[in-house]
Amino acid sequence: DSQDSGLHGTYVFSIIGGYKDSSIIGVAYNATFVLAKTEDDRSETHIEEDNYAAALQWMDSLGVDITTSSLGYNIFDSGGSYTYADMNGNTTIVTKAANLAFQRGILVLTAAGNEGDTKWKYVDAPADGFNVIAVGAVDSNNTVASFSSIGPTYDGRIKPDIVAMGVDVYGADADGYNLYTYDNGTSCATPIASGIAALLYSAFPSMTNIQARYILLHTAGNSETPDNYRGYGLISAEKALSYPNLSYDQGSNTYRINKIFFDNSGIIPDSVKIHYTLNNSEFSDAVLSNDGRPEYYFTLPMLADSQSVYLYFTYRDSSGNFFREPATKYYNFKYGGKFIGTVSSYLTELSSKVLGNNYPNPFNVLTRIDFYSGKNVHAKLIILDGIGQTVKVLFNGTANLGINTFVWDGKNGRGEKCASGVYYYILTLGSKNYGNKMVLMR
Repeated sequence: DSQDSGLHGTYVFSIIGGYKDSSIIGVAYNATFVLAKTEDDRSETHIEEDNYAAALQWMDSLGVDITTSSLGYNIFDSGGSYTYADMNGNTTIVTKAANLAFQRGILVLTAAGNEGDTKWKYVDAPADGFNVIAVGAVDSNNTVASFSSIGPTYDGRIKPDIVAMGVDVYGADADGYNLYTYDNGTSCATPIASGIAALLYSAFPSMTNIQARYILLHTAGNSETPDNYRGYGLISAEKALSYPNLSYDQGSNTYRINKIFFDNSGIIPDSVKIHYTLNNSEFSDAVLSNDGRPEYYFTLPMLADSQSVYLYFTYRDSSGNFFREPATKYYNFKYGGKFIGTVSSYLTELSSKVLGNNYPNPFNVLTRIDFYSGKNVHAKLIILDGIGQTVKVLFNGTANLGINTFVWDGKNGRGEKCASGVYYYILTLGSKNYGNKMVLMR
């Protein structure tokens, strides 16, 4: 190894795991860590990709929950460099390894890359991976850093996935004892995001990698309008930890809603209530349970799979102030799934919104799409990809009176499997158009 080979790793590790009183507190400093050195700083060769793959295999054998890497590959010293066309989510050695790790239940985060102001400009491998959380960099004003690599991937998926602070980030300097420094890069942003993921797992040990990825993206600052500069936006520890999640109790065959509330004025425990409705019936309410920890929870009554649940929470603080969460929207999910979304209004009938929410969403094999028609008129239902290209025509004919149901298998019109990413389903019913988005996760 070169003499300074430990500088980058020490600095990155200190951001997520370092702790020295009055000097540094890492985002997840009290986690348990496994370290693997896969880089040879003296050169850039494909052997380092093999090292990365071997490290993920080793970590998987130890049962890790999260892997984080602040590295990326595109150009090599010995030839065989990658091109932008190879950034398609399933070509490079490191990307294949990262994809496999996610399939085996590991949450995978990696730096998006520092190529934003170069000729390359796009994310490096393994940041192009389908379910890999690629982390871009912003400054203290939440402005995307010029060096932060951008998307899309070659196959059109949004990247980076999220952003975190990556300009003037404080960390340990291995050049001397008790030294600290400020540095820039998506390498600094990634351990911040990974540390927040560790906090999420610590608060909710039953959390799966698919749930964690969904929550981290959908509580980020740009989740309503993701783009190829900041992805789903600035990651938020508070929003991720306070977002409700579902866990399954195999013994009782029921689902439990888990929730953390952040309120500096002090919450009155017996005032924390859940208000829920099942398949458009009247709202019921119940006091959430709490065992002295910050988490509250409520076990749902046993329901039929795919039964719709709409809910919100209320509580009072020590001063008697009343709060509703979400303030104006409703959480919603289908019983039997583990993804909680939000809707802006409570809809009592499918007919009142014409085009229903697909279920499940996200999905990896099949998803169901319903729409309601009040008369027999021409209807066309199509699937579009993230850049607006037609993927498949699901229906083109006369709608039935009432509910019309269709299933998409995640394949295009040629029968080929589509890549993971955001897709849109567009309904033309008579002279009006309706649309919604969904997420395919392989």
